[in-house]
Amino acid sequence: QYATAGSAGLELVSERRQAIAAGLSERLTLAVADGHLLPFEDARFAVVISNSVLHHARDPVALLKEMARVAQPGAALLVRDLRRPSRPMLPWHLWWHGRHYEGLMRKLFDDSVRAAYRIDELRAFIRESKVEGLAPFRFRGAHIGIERPPSVFRSGRKAKKRRV
Repeated sequence: QYATAGSAGLELVSERRQAIAAGLSERLTLAVADGHLLPFEDARFAVVISNSVLHHARDPVALLKEMARVAQPGAALLVRDLRRPSRPMLPWHLWWHGRHYEGLMRKLFDDSVRAAYRIDELRAFIRESKVEGLAPFRFRGAHIGIERPPSVFRSGRKAKKRRV
């Protein structure tokens, strides 16, 4: 079964339409929920994904723990979010990565980048969460994240972490 938690309004309608078109509507549960307290039982999902949510979380470590709670043992976890650059690079980063946005969308993008994290902060969240198998990653210039490959526990050995 698939679930989306944290989406709202028109996003839910769009996701429902996509699920129907893909023939997955019977396997999809759409829910508006607090990511820190998901309305699902332990070990429910084989894959847990969070996209551009971490910088909105009031407690990123609690969010990681909650994602791990609803993930099955050995399940893949993926957290992808915006990257906050160093202070000297911030104006260029906002200009380059926000160049296609205007008006309110541009303001929301700029605010989100300023609220986002650096890779060293993700490492600290991972350590504090004590969720096994997590590793930070970089994705192109504007994004970073945290991942746990699905084979971390299934193979009986920990996956190798990529150095970033």
